[in-house]
Amino acid sequence: MSSVFQKSAIRSELVSKRQMAKVIDKVGSDDDALIAATLVKSGLITEYQAQQLHTGRTKLTLGPYLVTDFIGQGGMGQVFKAVHKVMGRVCAIKVLPLEKSTELSRESFTRVSRAPAELVCPIVVRAFDAGQAGNEHYLLTEYVAGTYLRNLHPRGRPLSQQHVAVPL
Repeated sequence: MSSVFQKSAIRSELVSKRQMAKVIDKVGSDDDALIAATLVKSGLITEYQAQQLHTGRTKLTLGPYLVTDFIGQGGMGQVFKAVHKVMGRVCAIKVLPLEKSTELSRESFTRVSRAPAELVCPIVVRAFDAGQAGNEHYLLTEYVAGTYLRNLHPRGRPLSQQHVAVPL
């Protein structure tokens, strides 16, 4: 009998029934952790996707974007790493959570979404798209690998100008 993980992986369409059968045959076990690790190693799913599938989640898309990782959370929403399913472009998607989706918060989210679209600067993250998929409102921006500035900030001490300056 298939597990929640296996059923979720197939229902999500990240893994076909044939691919799942091949992996189970390859690992010689029905152990979900081993199956997930093999799927991750083969590049069929990401670690984040494996975690979501273990919980039974099957919706890992937002419109044409496939969510591949969780980046972080701020006051206005959650940010995910994603890839466009056709173009293959890696991007970041900020999503306004449904529980915070009031008329006022949607208006604020729209205003915040427009700001980066009006800027053209090599050191500002570019906004590519904003919209709504079902009940979810999102802002799509370029993905920039790195760390949060707050992770570099020693607690209670400001960073030096040399530390935060960006070469142009």
